Amino acid sequence: MKNRHTIAFTPGDPSGIGIDLACQLIDRPPGNNRIVLVCDAELIEERAKLLGISISFEFFRSDHPKNKFIEIFNIQCDRPVAPGKPNPAHASYTLKTLNIAIDGCVRGDFDALVTGPVNKEMIAKSGIEFT
Repeated sequence: MKNRHTIAFTPGDPSGIGIDLACQLIDRPPGNNRIVLVCDAELIEERAKLLGISISFEFFRSDHPKNKFIEIFNIQCDRPVAPGKPNPAHASYTLKTLNIAIDGCVRGDFDALVTGPVNKEMIAKSGIEFT
């Protein structure tokens, strides 16, 4: 059997397609790797209902055995999210998910990081310097 890797996935802008992709990952986990979604679990549940996808997941703990396919590292988004309506108020949440995933890679909790679309325009409009 191939080595199993733990891959962190940050959906990017919470109003964008990355949340939809996360719901699809939960619904149809790809391959043999462990995927950890670094995002707001409630947001995932709300979007899954909107998409008509029935989902279940467990919350991530670094000491969990790596026998799960999909887990969520829950990071709450403190602003309301409207699908398809980007908002500069989500910039700090988007960057927080990225920073947590990067830190997890550095610590060795994750073997790789995949990101959904990051809306750099909304980050710039929020006043956060980002390049």
